[in-house]
Amino acid sequence: MALRIRLDALKDGVGHGEETLDSAFAANRLGADFAVRDPIKVRWRAQMVQQVVEVRAHVEGSLSFGCSRCGDPLTLPVSQDIGHHWVAAGSLADGGDDDDGADDPDLSEHDGLEIDLESILLDAIVVEVPLAPDCTDAVEQKCATWRDTPVVYYAGEPPPDDD
Repeated sequence: MALRIRLDALKDGVGHGEETLDSAFAANRLGADFAVRDPIKVRWRAQMVQQVVEVRAHVEGSLSFGCSRCGDPLTLPVSQDIGHHWVAAGSLADGGDDDDGADDPDLSEHDGLEIDLESILLDAIVVEVPLAPDCTDAVEQKCATWRDTPVVYYAGEPPPDDD
């Protein structure tokens, strides 16, 4: 289910709501290494002035993953404040050198009927997720095999004993 905000609901003032993102986004957008551990909840507030829609949202929940270093199952917290603006279709220029906002990642065009908030939220979450998460990214403390200094040994010698 997509999280869409109808613009006619914003004509009388500020709109707000709370939603839960579909947990299938983790497998679809992040791959098999991540899964939703605690539901990703979204609190949003939207207002429209003339044809410009401003949305402020807070996303919170957690993902589960396997540490890329030790393989331990861990939890990655997700907590973000996201702001985005939508302008009427055709308001953004089409790529010239003196375009204002054409390449702004926090600015999109709407069709005059509704905005798709879910795609913006998922993009913001995906960008913040580490490519190879390890124990330092997790809620839990460092795993027992973590060392602050690298283990150095030379080829041909046996590796040092692991504590």
